[in-house]
Amino acid sequence: MPLVREVYFKYEDSLGHRSKIRISGFCYSGENEVSDFGVVDIPEGKIRVLKCKCGANDWGDNGRFINEYECNCCGQFVEVYEKKS
Repeated sequence: MPLVREVYFKYEDSLGHRSKIRISGFCYSGENEVSDFGVVDIPEGKIRVLKCKCGANDWGDNGRFINEYECNCCGQFVEVYEKKS
């Protein structure tokens, strides 16, 4: 298995389109920013994705703030920072 440091974020925008971005960091509402993801083994052909604290991967863009998304399961907010190249 390859060692991976990259983390992706999958979400649904306000029009119902599913998107995926590579992120350089994230911050759950009221917490410190995380930008060091460490290295983990990921099976070939899979990607590492950011999940909610509740374990869900069902994020939606509710339009509250730019780069902020809400978990459709528990209501937790997260702000993500897209990694440029």
